[in-house]
Amino acid sequence: MEASVQEQLLNMLDDLGEEELERFRFYLQNGPGGHFTTIKKSRLEKASRMRTVDLMVETYTTDHVMEVVRWILKKIKKGQSEEKKQH
Repeated sequence: MEASVQEQLLNMLDDLGEEELERFRFYLQNGPGGHFTTIKKSRLEKASRMRTVDLMVETYTTDHVMEVVRWILKKIKKGQSEEKKQH
């Protein structure tokens, strides 16, 4: 049985460390790219991983949320590889 979108999202967020999760939320707050809206900082500030998933699904719907997540995860990976090059 395939996991629901919410379960998939939670598993993805569970795989992120605290710094990566902070970056993930940064992109949700500051524009996940394309025509997608942002999520207000006040809604994400103290949100658990599960609440973050709920906010993402509310904001982007199950039709588009995975597209947003993939875009953000690419940005995080790109940022991390650029940081490693600088050190």
